[in-house]
Parts: sequence; structure tokens; C-alpha cells
Amino acid sequence: MTDPLATRVAARLARRRPAPRLAARFRIEATARGVTRLAPGRGIQASSAAARRHAERARRELAEYLAGRRTSFSVPLDLGRLPAFQGRVLAATLRIGFGEVVSYSELAAQVGAPRAPRAVGTALARNPVPILVPCHRVVRRDGTWGPYAFGSALKTTLLALETRGSGWRA
Repeated sequence: MTDPLATRVAARLARRRPAPRLAARFRIEATARGVTRLAPGRGIQASSAAARRHAERARRELAEYLAGRRTSFSVPLDLGRLPAFQGRVLAATLRIGFGEVVSYSELAAQVGAPRAPRAVGTALARNPVPILVPCHRVVRRDGTWGPYAFGSALKTTLLALETRGSGWRA
């Protein structure tokens, strides 16, 4: 049996054209424990050799993912300073597989807050490492999606990449 939410997302993607030549430039911040932030821009902020290695690894893995050659990330993340609820939401989001989508309501239920899909949305909007923690895989119950840290066009492209398997140049 097919997932009705995935079917709605696929139908929406069929009506939209992903932007194949988006400039995917990232500013990556890391500590010796892992990546702490991924933001639009360029450069690496790392205070040690270990932090630099994590940031460079994240850059390589992101390039592979965007080229369609990677379906998951293995670079360590350092998210220990997040509020407890946001940490639970991001941990659950990490379990959403490549090519899968879940609704904010489903994710809220998974983290033990079934009446708090908006709080889940807020936690995802504050995700310091989008793409690495795949918040783009969370959509509304009707299969539409709203704002995204890197813009709606990139969210469309990421969902298309994962459902169609077509990489694009970083």
C-alpha cells in the first residue's frame, strides 16, 4: 500500500520544476565534537583541527548528496546545546529515511507531543543544520510545504532529488 502523504508530495513535485542550477553554497561551523551550524554562505568556522576535519567532511558529504551519490550523512553533529524538545524533534527527524516524508503531525506524535505540530514546526525552523538533519522531509498533512531555511525552491529540489534520484551541481 502506498503512503497517501508521499503520493500527495509526489503529485505536487510533478507540477513543480526543481531549480537544477541553484547555487548550493554553505557556511559550515563545527567544534571538535561535530558540525554545529549549516547556513547559506561560504566558508568554514572551526576552532581546532578536529573541527576543521568535521567541517570539510560535511562539505564533501553535502556535495555527494547534492550530486545524487549519497543518501545519508555520517559526519558527526554537535547539537548538545539545543533545548530538550528541539533535540527530540531533530533526533526523530534524523530517522526519516531518504525519499520518505512525514507530516508535522506525525512527527509530533513520534516525539510524544501529538497536539503540538506547530511546536514541531518551530523546532524544525530553528534547525541549525538543515539538510544534515533532513527537515526538508517534513511537510504539511496535505502534502504542501511552507517556508524552509534555504528557501522553498531548494526544498522542492531536495524533495525531487530524493524522489527522482536526479542529482544537481553544487
